[in-house]
Amino acid sequence: MHKFVCQIIVALTLSISLYAAGDISSLITSGEIFKQQYNAIQEFSMEKYSWVTKDVAIRFPTPNFTLGSQELGETILYLKDQKPNKIIISIYNRGDNGQITNEAFVGKLRASANILNSIFRVKGEVANRKSDPTRSTFDIGGMLWKTQNAHALMEYSVKNQGARTVPTAEYIRLTIIPAASTEQANKSIRNYDRKKSLIDNVISLANGGKEITGIPMVDQGQKGYCAAATTARVMGYYGYEQLDQHQIAQWAKTDSLGGTSMDKMMKGIRRVLHDTYKLNIIEIESSDIKTILKLVERYNAEAKRAKLEPIDLPKTGVIDIGQIYSSFNPNLLKKVQTKNRQKNEFLFNKIKTNIDKGIPLVWSVQLGIIPEPGLPQNRGGHMRLIIGYGGRTPNDRYIVYSDSWGEGHGRKEMSIEDALTITVDLYTISPK
Repeated sequence: MHKFVCQIIVALTLSISLYAAGDISSLITSGEIFKQQYNAIQEFSMEKYSWVTKDVAIRFPTPNFTLGSQELGETILYLKDQKPNKIIISIYNRGDNGQITNEAFVGKLRASANILNSIFRVKGEVANRKSDPTRSTFDIGGMLWKTQNAHALMEYSVKNQGARTVPTAEYIRLTIIPAASTEQANKSIRNYDRKKSLIDNVISLANGGKEITGIPMVDQGQKGYCAAATTARVMGYYGYEQLDQHQIAQWAKTDSLGGTSMDKMMKGIRRVLHDTYKLNIIEIESSDIKTILKLVERYNAEAKRAKLEPIDLPKTGVIDIGQIYSSFNPNLLKKVQTKNRQKNEFLFNKIKTNIDKGIPLVWSVQLGIIPEPGLPQNRGGHMRLIIGYGGRTPNDRYIVYSDSWGEGHGRKEMSIEDALTITVDLYTISPK
């Protein structure tokens, strides 16, 4: 990052004498927050939270506690022996807070830096990072505060504009850790022994199947970030823990409400993953408008034989794929989607081959066709991971899958017939 941004942020000073009720800044600067059981800390125990992963990470979606006068967004508390050992705070992200102008974003960045200067009683030092080279070019700007008890790293998105590096309104993320673990906070992207380690993550199931363990959970919350969150989980599994759903949403130009189509996301991230992280995106099954139209044609042929209503497509204008899937008769759609046994066997074998190697599959589906109680999203396009398979016979085969909605959504099972019925796209992101 050039001096332009640094001078804007560091040049200002702000005197904060009164902190709001529920302010956790003194707990952080004293280091006390890392010494207490998380549920004994009043500011946390009074908050509504959910587990991202039981006993590992807690998500506070809209906390009432503050950091000085700084109101906080989604906050993730990582635990070790039931005590906080890392806190990741969203000061701003487009998915939860909506789009703002770059000028407003710079103002928020200035105010946050000044509040942190006051809390830590030291000016933040520039901590440039360029672990996010997308050639577009979105990089990561940063500032670091170091004290005897805690270190805080504020990161945010920036983009080169000529000779300047300018903040862009995507996210402001604050990571706070005990001072003793500074090496962990400052580490760069680590090389991961993928070929050796991936197979070690595969366990055998009692029914002859296999399942991948060790895939981190990411909770997308209520925003339409399933594609970004799913990709972040895969990246974390491959060792790139510092990449989060907000960075990936920026790569893929994800809409916070409407989400991202599989095709759009893959176009947005393919080059980044290939060139920077040495990962390949391999298409196994992909649907475009021609594929959908052929599906409707096959469905209507079966509907005519079954004397059911066909799908009547509009002659002009936009074809709403979600509306098409909502109009399908679920039982008839299952018959159509599973009729081609050769194709079904091909897809199941592709799932088995990748799971056996320790490679999860990125799975795009249409919800609302097959009953799935307890989902935060009832219908529409969704992205999830296939992490395993089971079944000793063709009539007793299922997949193991995982959604990015936190604790309780990490492991689920579905028959292969139901899975094929709702499948839209199937990809792998795998080491070269």
